Amino acid sequence: MNKILKCVLAVAAVPVIAGAAIRALPDHLQPSAAAGPSDFDMILWRTKNVEAAEAKIRGLLKDPDSAQFRSVTVVQQKLFDANAVGVVCGYVNAKNAFGGYVGYKGFLVSAHLLILDNGDNTTAFARVWNRECANKPAI
Repeated sequence: MNKILKCVLAVAAVPVIAGAAIRALPDHLQPSAAAGPSDFDMILWRTKNVEAAEAKIRGLLKDPDSAQFRSVTVVQQKLFDANAVGVVCGYVNAKNAFGGYVGYKGFLVSAHLLILDNGDNTTAFARVWNRECANKPAI
């Protein structure tokens, strides 16, 4: 019984000791809010943007369940903001009304744009793609 009580007290004291160790770090090693977003925040933000963009693109397709996405990147035009919508660029292949895959087509989704290159105006699509997606750092 005495051993169990010592174990419980030892386990209960661990958070206090760990907390004291964190506070004892020198100032230059302390975590800083100004350090920017964590890797987890960036991954979560990217995933949220990609899922939303893919859902919007699926809404344009004849057979949404057949959609295959590749080379999907997220570009943020400004400093990182977890609430901002990034520009999502990529390629999608899906089945047409006849059941055949049409080949990969470019797409671009942002807060104000939803563009799927269907071949009707490739020059206009290329202009927007080059402005919003090309040579931009992906997140």
